Amino acid sequence: MMKTGVPPGAVFDRLVASGVDGDEARALVDQLVLFKRQAEALDPARLRHDATWMLWQGAPVEHVVAHFVSAGVAEEPARAEVDRLAAEVQKMRPCARCRRPVVPAEAFLDTLGQQICRSCNALVEIGNSERRVVEGALEMIGVPAFAIQAAGSVPHAYQATPAPPYCTACGTYSGIHVNAIHPANRAQLHPGWTFVCNRCGRGIR
Repeated sequence: MMKTGVPPGAVFDRLVASGVDGDEARALVDQLVLFKRQAEALDPARLRHDATWMLWQGAPVEHVVAHFVSAGVAEEPARAEVDRLAAEVQKMRPCARCRRPVVPAEAFLDTLGQQICRSCNALVEIGNSERRVVEGALEMIGVPAFAIQAAGSVPHAYQATPAPPYCTACGTYSGIHVNAIHPANRAQLHPGWTFVCNRCGRGIR
């Protein structure tokens, strides 16, 4: 049942309703949860996703290799895979909305020309589709064009507000654009910085 997405609590209730003792049912559910987590940890796609995120956050290669080894992967193939992922991460850029890493060739452009990931682009498409439905309904009932245009300019619920850049030094989403810093202090920043952590002052790519 848990493989199909049934929560552990529902499995426990089902076992108790079938006559299993409460303590035995709880122990069985705990064991099933452990098996499920172990199976998820061994999923190649899950391992690569975790490794990519760890490398993006600045984790050392050795730390990521240890993560693979702890999941049951031999050290030699684990190191080869991590080295390959590390090379890919170097080419990635943050999504302009959610800040997740995205390969430039697989990125989408929003209305402002910013590179966004597939998930954020899907949200934008959903918002655009719903807006077209609303605009069509307004047009059918005779609402003036300027009013429809004004309604369409309101940010849609599906269009998520871009998350502040993530700072690997203090582990918070606290980055601000360098243009938001007072010009007198901006001259002290590294010329290659685009964002700066608002807490610790470290540069963020």
